[in-house]
Amino acid sequence: MADTEKLSKNELKRRQKAEKLAAEKAEKERLKKEKAEKEGKKVVSKEVESTDPNEYFSLRKNFVNQQKEQGLNPYPHKFVVSISLTGYIEKYQNVKEGEIDKNQIECLSGRIHSKRESGTKLIFLDLRAEGTKYRLWLL
Repeated sequence: MADTEKLSKNELKRRQKAEKLAAEKAEKERLKKEKAEKEGKKVVSKEVESTDPNEYFSLRKNFVNQQKEQGLNPYPHKFVVSISLTGYIEKYQNVKEGEIDKNQIECLSGRIHSKRESGTKLIFLDLRAEGTKYRLWLL
């Protein structure tokens, strides 16, 4: 801050308050770090290193290539898909409205393109995959 800069009272108070809060925050972090060191715990800083987007892309690309060379899928599913969306539509197109088979469980995958809530309990979802769209409703 330059000495020639004129500040209003409000601006001066705002800056003083910000400096005070920053000092308190630094003191809290220092105390927390000291306490963790006494207890033998590892301290993780909340500051994030900024990485150049091009560098991040090249690192990610190298990781994906290494995974593929090792025979691993770098983008694994978190669940097993039991039937495709088109197969689901074909299999259940003749089921009557309101008919439920609780013994049959199917796992579908796709992207949800829209979600519409109709009241507190009824939700409509538009699921899209393989060039097809299917409307689901949840209770």
